[in-house]
Amino acid sequence: GAHQFLLANSSPQKEEQWVAHARSTTAPSKVVFHGTTMDRMHAILSTGLQ
Repeated sequence: GAHQFLLANSSPQKEEQWVAHARSTTAPSKVVFHGTTMDRMHAILSTGLQ
């Protein structure tokens, strides 16, 4: 079966960077869905997608 996770929090610094970026551009933001295997989740959650 499939697993679904929603992670809606991040560090305050990352949140501030996102808000500053979102306000500095007229480009629309998009929701992105990312699929990965469970063995990679720790690295993704620890360091983010790169």
